[in-house]
Amino acid sequence: MAIYNGNLYFSTGSGTRGLYQVGTGLPVTTGNTSTLLFSTSASASSPYQFAFSPTGTVVYVADDATGIYKWTFNGTAWSSVLVNATTCRGLIVDFSDANPVIYATTAAATNSIIKITDAGSGYPIAATTIVTASANTAFRGIALAPESVVTTPSVNLSVSSNTGSEAE
Repeated sequence: MAIYNGNLYFSTGSGTRGLYQVGTGLPVTTGNTSTLLFSTSASASSPYQFAFSPTGTVVYVADDATGIYKWTFNGTAWSSVLVNATTCRGLIVDFSDANPVIYATTAAATNSIIKITDAGSGYPIAATTIVTASANTAFRGIALAPESVVTTPSVNLSVSSNTGSEAE
């Protein structure tokens, strides 16, 4: 589950697999209807963590059976492309640059955190391994943490001296 653009979403790999929106806005009562945004059954069979772009028109989905998918909304329908075939469970995307940077935790026997820069073409895109889990450990979810920005005040100092004598 995750909150994006003021709405609550979840993915599921059982029943009708896909990404769902729960009600409208953030639900504060019971009885909200879950609406299927898109079914991942044809492409991703086991969707896990996902990340929406700030515009809400692009969603990256980690799948532990087939890889990372990019879903794009054209105003009418969602379509998908396989970004990388590495099976993954955790996923987060840095949308701060022109090309989104995907960080994901792999579902392979050698569990790692990978990085993929999506330039918008040339799919599937190769991944760079950032770190591999040590023996008997595993990475699952992944998140970006806010960075504290501390500014150091600056002081401008101007010094002048008068070494001569003044005559009046």
